Amino acid sequence: MAEPKQKKTEINSDTIVGTQVLAEIFRVDPRRIRQMVQEGKIPRYKNGSYKLIETLQKYHEYIEEINEDKNVNLVKKESENEKLKLEKIKRKKAELELMQLTGDLVNVEEFKQLYAGLIINFRSKMLALPNKVSPSIVGIDNLITVQDILTKEIYAALEELSKTDINEIEPKVDSDE
Repeated sequence: MAEPKQKKTEINSDTIVGTQVLAEIFRVDPRRIRQMVQEGKIPRYKNGSYKLIETLQKYHEYIEEINEDKNVNLVKKESENEKLKLEKIKRKKAELELMQLTGDLVNVEEFKQLYAGLIINFRSKMLALPNKVSPSIVGIDNLITVQDILTKEIYAALEELSKTDINEIEPKVDSDE
C-alpha cells in the first residue's frame, strides 16, 4: 500500500502557526508560550496564532538575551569569588602578622636557630661535665657514690635546660651565611 502524499507547506514570512505547534517547536508547554507573550518575549499575531518566522526570530533573540545574562552573571560571580578569595588571603595575612607581633607565631628559621643555640648550650654543659665532676670523684672507690654524683649533675643540667628562657638564648649563626 502506498503511503499517502504529505502536503508540502512552504514556510515564508506570512506562515501562521497555532500555540500548540509553536510549543512543539520550542519544546515547551503551551502555557509557557502564553507566558512569553505576556512577558513581551514573543509577538502574537492574532489570538492563539503566531507568524512563524517573526516569532522564531524573537524567540532566538530572547534565548540569546538569557545566555548573555547568564554569561554576565557568571563573570560577576567569578569576579566576586576572586575578590572574596583575595579578602580572605588579606585577612589571614593580617592575622598571621598580628600573631607574629604578639609573639604567638615565630619564624621557622628563627626558631631553628634558637633551638640550635639551645642544643649547643646543652651540649657544652654535657661536654664540661667530666671536667666539673672529676675532681669530686677522684679517689672514690664506691661505684654507687660515683653514679650518684654523676646522676645528680646530669639532672642539674637537665633542670637548667628545662628552665631556660628562650629569650636569653643566643641564636646559632650559620657560618656559611
